[in-house]
Amino acid sequence: MQAGHAQQFKNNNQEVLNYARVLGLAEKITPDILAEGKMAEAEDWPMLRERLVQKQGVISNLLKEQR
Repeated sequence: MQAGHAQQFKNNNQEVLNYARVLGLAEKITPDILAEGKMAEAEDWPMLRERLVQKQGVISNLLKEQR
């Protein structure tokens, strides 16, 4: 995201999704990841940054619940 490269962002987001699948969290965050990919394609970096901060909180909470 910092480089402003949409394809690399989408690749990284795909890796996050793969990790989420292993942890059993994929179905809860997949819609967010798809929306973020579209935002990257549109180069809406400020809004995307906000979404990523929110997603980080969501994932953190999901992991705490899972523990």
